Amino acid sequence: RRLGSELIIHVLDELEKVPPATCEHLATIVVGDFNSLQRNSRGVAEAPFAVFRSFGFRDACSEFGARDSPFSTFHGYKPASALHAKCPSTFRHGMIHGHIDWILWRGPLKLLDFQVDTTLKDGLPPSDHFPIIATFGVQ
Repeated sequence: RRLGSELIIHVLDELEKVPPATCEHLATIVVGDFNSLQRNSRGVAEAPFAVFRSFGFRDACSEFGARDSPFSTFHGYKPASALHAKCPSTFRHGMIHGHIDWILWRGPLKLLDFQVDTTLKDGLPPSDHFPIIATFGVQ
């Protein structure tokens, strides 16, 4: 996973150097299921997240302080148990969430909002992960 993060950073660095002729590069947003926690229970950054942080990326959930969101975005089609799973004992160690789905960004964007969408349709979630949503403004 660390090597995957490094590969993503390498490709993004190259793309940022030569933006499409029709637009100016402003910022970079990376979104995905990284199958990795950002921090361990002691608050130490796990390798995939540490790589992104070392290249200036910030995490929308951590920056927004979304402590009311579910602790985990993955629920394995058991959303009720995930909605009640909080882990406040780890907050003091720097682990404010157990999300494996991340929205990361670098560049002059202002994070306006972050949410984990826990909406169910007919009692069912749309996926085995809760969707995450971030809203940004340009600084």
